[in-house]
Amino acid sequence: MNSQTATIEKICSQRSELAAFIDGELLPREELELELHLTVCGSCAAELNEQKKLLCALDYALENDGEIELPANFTKIVVTNAESKVSGLRRPQERSKALFVCAALFLLVLLGLGGETETVLNTFGKFAEQFLAVGGFVWNLIYDVSVGTA
Repeated sequence: MNSQTATIEKICSQRSELAAFIDGELLPREELELELHLTVCGSCAAELNEQKKLLCALDYALENDGEIELPANFTKIVVTNAESKVSGLRRPQERSKALFVCAALFLLVLLGLGGETETVLNTFGKFAEQFLAVGGFVWNLIYDVSVGTA
């Protein structure tokens, strides 16, 4: 920015109101004052014309933006492509690494619990015992029903 432009911007305090003028956000009195200023200040008038040109170009670009035609099976192609690239835990190496990370995190939690580790482990043990009891009941129920109907 050269010194002449900086001087013009300092002199023209109404230059910042140009966008509000274009958008119709000024009061009628402010619009009239700005229009009078534009007749005197060529720099502000040029800036106003540039902003109007920009808005016209944007309007034209947005109005003439055609829809992109997608193939009929576009969704199927995208889903198939995405599913084929998902590897997850398919390789044994990944499973062993995941197991190692889980074990390390479990040990960190045990270390973090400190003296409460025994209480927490007892709680988990009781939960596992009750879970297995319910699972055994459901298994026996399914077995008895299937044998009874056979």
